[in-house]
This record gives sequence, structure tokens and C-alpha cells, in this order.
Amino acid sequence: MSGWELVLKCTPEFEVDGSSLTALATLSDARGAAMIQLVGTRPERSVDLADLFRIHRIEGDEVVMVGDLSFIHRIGHRWETGNLRIDGEVGAALGIEMRGGRIELRGNAKDGVATQMRGGHIGIVGNVGNFVAGPLSGRRSGMSGGQVMISGDAGDHLGHRMRRGSIVVKGSCHDGLGSELVAGTIVVGGDVGSGVGMGMRRGTLILRQPVALHETRFTPPRKVCLSIARLLADQLSAELPSIAELLSGTFNRSLGDRTVGGQGEVWYL
Repeated sequence: MSGWELVLKCTPEFEVDGSSLTALATLSDARGAAMIQLVGTRPERSVDLADLFRIHRIEGDEVVMVGDLSFIHRIGHRWETGNLRIDGEVGAALGIEMRGGRIELRGNAKDGVATQMRGGHIGIVGNVGNFVAGPLSGRRSGMSGGQVMISGDAGDHLGHRMRRGSIVVKGSCHDGLGSELVAGTIVVGGDVGSGVGMGMRRGTLILRQPVALHETRFTPPRKVCLSIARLLADQLSAELPSIAELLSGTFNRSLGDRTVGGQGEVWYL
């Protein structure tokens, strides 16, 4: 992989699809990098990368992007090797269909982070929008591998139809957390909205704050002490020490969603 630094110098009057930026991971020629085209959300519009960014070669195997990139969607599309580091806001669908490597964002992201993610790591120091780790349109399941770490807050339907992998949110989440969850682990350090675990079949939701679950959908909470929880505590000790401490003892557990025959777990800490 080649190293590149892209510093935003101007913003177009239209939004663009950033899927083509993934080519930077394999390009070594500066002229080829400058000629990468970003297609507008209106198909008749497009712009060359060099028209928007000052492009520099750097040492190492990472791509660095600097500036308010909220007009660029699908950054990190099918990313699979090396590091992508972004200092600024980004548009929708960051890390869509990501396969490996790392994406680090210092800023906020719009809807659809980690859509249909398969592997790798996404770390976000900021807030995110709705449907993190959800499916592509028409797909039955969403994220199927990898890790997502969010230091801020998340919107609605975090982990919708997620099949595998892990998500940690240090802040709060809005409504529909873990909706139709197939499997995987989601940890939330702050408050959560309504509709937690609606339609979930398997998987685990770990919550720092108490939550009222629908009594017909979930079993009454029971106090438990689980060995697997202690293993999770070791993994979370650096990022969420308060949750790690509680996982080492007893906590409440409910099972559901019973209306769909689900055996998912909600841990109340």
C-alpha cells in the first residue's frame, strides 16, 4: 500500500460518491491519484481528486484525509488493507462493505457507518447517525464481522440486522437499538431510547443504564454471574472501565424477543 495525504482545498457545489478513493490503497503514481474521479450524486456531475485536494505522498501504509468531508459519501468502500485516517466530518456510509484494515475518524459521521461491514476496525472519535452496521437495501442481514468503536453518541437502529462482530458506543443511542439483531455483541455506555431489541433473534446487548423492556417480548430479568462476562470485562477495561467492573460481578439478564422465537440476551448493568 502507498501512503497519501489529502488536504481539502475547496468544496464543490454538489455531493459526491467517495467509493473510488479506495484505489489510493494500491496506487503509487501521483498523476494517477490526481486523476481519480469522484462521481456526483447527480450522475452528470463529477470532479477530479486534484481539483478538491492538495495531494502529497507520505511514508507508511496509510491514507490521511483532512478537512470537512461531509459532502463525500461512501468513504472507505470495500476497504481491506492498511489504515485510512480522517480528520474532519464525513458523509454517509463510512466503511460500507469494509473487509479489513482500519479506519480512524476524528469527527462526526452521517447515517450508515459500517453498512454490510465484513471485517476490519472502525474507530470514531465523534458522533454517528442512524443505522450503524445495517444491511444494504434488499439484504437480509447487515454487518457480518469486524469491530466498531464510537466514542460519542449514535442515532436510531444501531446494529439493525447485524449478524456478527462487535460494536461499542461510549455515549448514548436513540431508538431501536439492536432491532432484528441476528447475532453479535453491542455495548452501550450511556442512555438508550425506546424499542430496545425489538425482533432480535440472538446476540447480546450490554447496557450500562437500566432499560424497560416490553414484558411480552422479553423474560423478566434474572440475576446472573457469567464466566464469559469476565472475558468481555478484560476486553472493555481500557475503553469502558465502569462496564468492565460490573461485568466482573452479577447483573440482570433478560431473553427475547419471544414474539419471533428469539434467544437474544439483554444484560442490564
